[in-house]
Amino acid sequence: LKEVVIPNSVETINPGAFNNCTSLQSVYAFYSNPMTLTRSNSWSSDYPFYNVNPECCLYIPIGTASRYRTAYWTFPKYQEIGTITITAQGKGQVIYNETAISEGSMSFNFKPYTPLKLTIVPNDSYVLKSVICNGENITESVIDNKLLFDDPDSDLNLIVTFGDSHIIGDSNSDNIITIADAVNIANHIIGLTTTNFNFLAS
Repeated sequence: LKEVVIPNSVETINPGAFNNCTSLQSVYAFYSNPMTLTRSNSWSSDYPFYNVNPECCLYIPIGTASRYRTAYWTFPKYQEIGTITITAQGKGQVIYNETAISEGSMSFNFKPYTPLKLTIVPNDSYVLKSVICNGENITESVIDNKLLFDDPDSDLNLIVTFGDSHIIGDSNSDNIITIADAVNIANHIIGLTTTNFNFLAS
């Protein structure tokens, strides 16, 4: 047994449950307020993780290490980890750790205070409309399709929205609205020749 993942649905871990698991390398627990671990009696040392591998690491949510220690989650090593949840809406992709998210959500763990880099790529004829992180609009932080979090110290909930690139009224696709667009639309209506007529924008 090298790895154990303890879901939040687990309410009790019996004394001695993982005693002497010298091959155990990683334990993942996601409680914000962990249960207090117990031993079978006051003179016993059989806490659930007694005498595990001296290199075993307990991975826990950001900001909870002191709570786990107080609750007798005694491990050789502790590592707080964060969660980034990425939701992509519309036609485009958000790429993180070589995984592309498109029109859906995915969550990943990360080590706090370690830079995170995302690549944001709209599909052809679409543009990035907004990037919302933990309720804040950070769209202007996207530079050359890259979004960097220098030293994240909390969980991140990211919503990336893509939309079509048409400017309503820009009938000649020059990215500005002028009298020429009105003339272009009028010509289209009466059947005359038009210039780069963009039906969707008109």
